[in-house]
Amino acid sequence: MTQQSGPRDRQWRSRAARFRQGRSHRRDSIYIGILILGGGWFLGRTLAMDALAKGWDVTAFTRGRSGQPPAGVRHVVGDRTKEADLRRLASESAWDAVVDTSAYEPIDVAHATNALVGHIEQYVLVSTVGAYDDWPATAVDEISPLWPSAPTYAEDSSELASMTIGGRYGTLKAGCEVAATTGVARSLIVRPGVILGPGEYVGRALKLLERAARGGPWLLPAPPEQPIQPVDVRDVSTFLLAAIEHRLDGAYNVVAPQDHATYGDLIDMCLKLTAYRAQPTWAHPR
Repeated sequence: MTQQSGPRDRQWRSRAARFRQGRSHRRDSIYIGILILGGGWFLGRTLAMDALAKGWDVTAFTRGRSGQPPAGVRHVVGDRTKEADLRRLASESAWDAVVDTSAYEPIDVAHATNALVGHIEQYVLVSTVGAYDDWPATAVDEISPLWPSAPTYAEDSSELASMTIGGRYGTLKAGCEVAATTGVARSLIVRPGVILGPGEYVGRALKLLERAARGGPWLLPAPPEQPIQPVDVRDVSTFLLAAIEHRLDGAYNVVAPQDHATYGDLIDMCLKLTAYRAQPTWAHPR
């Protein structure tokens, strides 16, 4: 999905040209400036480190509560829910792309896109496969229907009051996608599944490893043949940077290939890493 240049795009290009003239000294490689909404931990931090390694200019906008961005990142401290902070952020510079790793409420994404118009070429949103209303009951692809939503939704919106936790989460994420594709020159939506790897803060893999390390009988939900498609945070980062560099637009699911692994494979790896101290017993939940 390629959009033609309009007045806003030309405004961004003039700003970006002035920005590059003042900062770029890397004529032998592609020089790209990105803004990360997040950047203090897990995916945002991995993305910042990988972009720095490519010689890109990286700005991170965070509240400074969940860790600090890596050295070499220009850190702008602020709250994305406050319009004054977003206006101050926009006055800092212009960027080839903003990567939103922290979006949860659509209204916050809408405020960010409004504030950054004329300062970015592309809005990159890290969404989730949970935005599909048929997932995980059925297999989905990029054109499967999403949860009905709106860019004005917030967590306390009355329309979400009677929904399940999963439905509320999916609806909010789908609304973030609507907001990220409204009023910007170009947009990229990335829908990962479960993200694992260094710095993972939910504790999915760590909890399994800790339980395996304790040893003894280990009750697990059958069947072990249940397929899983987790993706490594470093692979998500690599895809995002490649997509920005090659000017990809549209929506992409980012998960491991089908039949890549099973839950039993994951448990076996945990057992191997902990010297097989635990003895798994598989039992059906019902």
